This record gives sequence, structure tokens and C-alpha cells, in this order.
Amino acid sequence: MIKKEDEYERSLKKIEEIFNCKQGTAGSEELEQLVRQVEIYEDEKYPIEEPSAEAAAKFRAEQEG
Repeated sequence: MIKKEDEYERSLKKIEEIFNCKQGTAGSEELEQLVRQVEIYEDEKYPIEEPSAEAAAKFRAEQEG
């Protein structure tokens, strides 16, 4: 489990290093575990809030031109 920012940064670097490993290898298992841990850490430390209805409508209007 990732508890500190430096552990998070190390995990991101390790993910980058092993990102293209072959499925079914020890590296792919490590990758899956690291990704899960990073997702949990990011959800806790960097939550993304739902936009307000007004902000969502404004974004949609901008997208439509």
C-alpha cells in the first residue's frame, strides 16, 4: 500500500519501466498490483469531484459550439 508521496513517485517510475512487459509474467503481475495501489492512492489524495449541473451544461454548450 502506498502511504507517502515518495512511494507514489517510485511506483509511477516502476510502472513506466515495466509497462510493456508480456502478459502472464511476474512483471505483469507486479504491474497490475502497482496500478491498483496507485489508483487507490490517487483516489484518496487527488479526488476528482463531480461537476455541478451548471458547469456540465456550460461544458456541453461549449462542445457544441
